[in-house]
Amino acid sequence: GSVRVLCESGGTVFCNCTVEEGGLILISSLLVLPDSLTCTVYPENSDEKCQEFSLNPSGTDKLNLKDSFGSLTIETCDDTVGVKNTCLFDSKFTYTITNSGSSNFGLSSLKSSNNGDVKELLPSGSPPNIPAGVSAQVTEPSRIDACAGYLEQTIYAEGIGLGDGKMCFDEDSLDIDFGSQAPSTTKFPTKAPTVSPTESAYPTRNPGDVPCNITALIECSVDGGAPCASDLRLPTVQCRDEMLPSELEFIFTGAECSGETSEALKACVDENGGPKGIQSVDITVEEELGVILFNESVALGTFFSVPVDGKGKLTIKISDGDILLQTVNIDTNCENDNKKMFTSEMFGALQLTGFDNGVQSPSGSVTITLSYSVVNENRHKLIVDKAEATGQQTSSLLPNGEFVELSRLGQKEVLGDLVETINLFQIAGSSEVISYELEVEGSALANSFICSSTSSYELKILQ
Repeated sequence: GSVRVLCESGGTVFCNCTVEEGGLILISSLLVLPDSLTCTVYPENSDEKCQEFSLNPSGTDKLNLKDSFGSLTIETCDDTVGVKNTCLFDSKFTYTITNSGSSNFGLSSLKSSNNGDVKELLPSGSPPNIPAGVSAQVTEPSRIDACAGYLEQTIYAEGIGLGDGKMCFDEDSLDIDFGSQAPSTTKFPTKAPTVSPTESAYPTRNPGDVPCNITALIECSVDGGAPCASDLRLPTVQCRDEMLPSELEFIFTGAECSGETSEALKACVDENGGPKGIQSVDITVEEELGVILFNESVALGTFFSVPVDGKGKLTIKISDGDILLQTVNIDTNCENDNKKMFTSEMFGALQLTGFDNGVQSPSGSVTITLSYSVVNENRHKLIVDKAEATGQQTSSLLPNGEFVELSRLGQKEVLGDLVETINLFQIAGSSEVISYELEVEGSALANSFICSSTSSYELKILQ
């Protein structure tokens, strides 16, 4: 839709203009513009402000072509001595379509692309016929933005041979590199450009050679926004600081007793074949006076926390129904260096993954954010309509017919974020690598050709 732009100073109005997106407005004065202007943007037919900003055209503040003020961008500036500084030049393109076949040709589509801005030039209705050996011309008024630094103008024709019914298509492009001849975007030029831009050689391309090029990206950040390290190390922390833990965190691994003891592991005995190969067990944790602190079913590879509330000596019983599989005795006393308990330490079928003693609270869990995005790698306008992310599960980032439009070279659009809490012990206990993948697919609007890209990201866990 349209908006109304009101620019004034001291009650004097210098612009009260209605404009659509991409349109031009003129802020002018018969003499000179004032030192300060306040511009307000309103929805059309409404007095409700949606944007307000100030600018200083007096010369005390540096103004550049392409400077943006809210939703407005400076494209042209005329000074008091009549010098016109501008980015925009009206132009006209003439396209010639030649039927080089032996039968009449029905032209069904004729699209132009100005730096990725695509237009259909044929009016709706019956497609025009071009006889064999005959050329037809179409003229398109246009506007060149020299401050963009380059122009890629592309024409794409598509139709059908009326004699054989075969589809055919072709395209041609014109590249103009303005280079140093373009108006500067860092300061106003002292005079208007007087040298015509040069046309670079740009051969006619076959449709299969038309670029449709996108890049999929996966960027990873860890708690607090810092970039993920490619290698994550398991935390090995000793419980100390003369404090008894109030909570212990374990993972059930299904391991049998190793036969070894430690300062914290006092005894481990396998019963009835031990817990190896059992997918779900019942775990009971008792303190030395027989009070039960934990009594639940736990699946293989599952993490669970035990509220020990400063109880030092614990007995852990692992059962399969009424069948006792393993008994473990541990001493969690961290009051001096003679009682050492570490995260990652094995207590029979349980691995200690974290604890909280009021001073220390290490954990093998880490929260990561994966940002999935796509980048346009050429100057054609592209539509990306497929984006699938694969990690712990596969999900579509563009469901229900959604799409992302990339209109310029280098444009990057974020498709979505995945926030995931992973446990380093769990990964280290399996493949020691966690992998993520992004697959995107899109098409160029000028020619409907399809392109795709895949990106992958791996986190490696070090013991």
